Amino acid sequence: MGLGLMLIFVAFMVSILPELFGDGLEYRITACDSRQDEMLNDSVDLIVLGDSITFSQVLNTYCNANATNTKLFYTKKGSALEVREVFAGAEAARCICPLRLQGRIIGLDKSEYTLRFVFDNRYAGQLETLKEFNVSVV
Repeated sequence: MGLGLMLIFVAFMVSILPELFGDGLEYRITACDSRQDEMLNDSVDLIVLGDSITFSQVLNTYCNANATNTKLFYTKKGSALEVREVFAGAEAARCICPLRLQGRIIGLDKSEYTLRFVFDNRYAGQLETLKEFNVSVV
């Protein structure tokens, strides 16, 4: 493959990647604290600012869920945005505690979006939509 053809291919891939995989997701996972006496309510809070959506989530899940065995993935297909929270631990603790997830979807165009949070439990083979929001980026 010639250099010119290679450059065209790379430019094409760079142009379609944001549409296929989203413009970007930054996130942080804070591990469960099984010593916490009180469970927190499952919740998702959103802040839309500029071209980004910031979220803070409490997910009551396995006590051994952490940043090593739980990952977040983001996809954008037209006006549909999805944050998929994947638990891929080889085993699951029998206790439940709150896992805190904070993230920011960046580089969005001004538009109306449907934002869906999905929990993909690879250990149990379950897929569950947790929350869905209509969001305006202005």
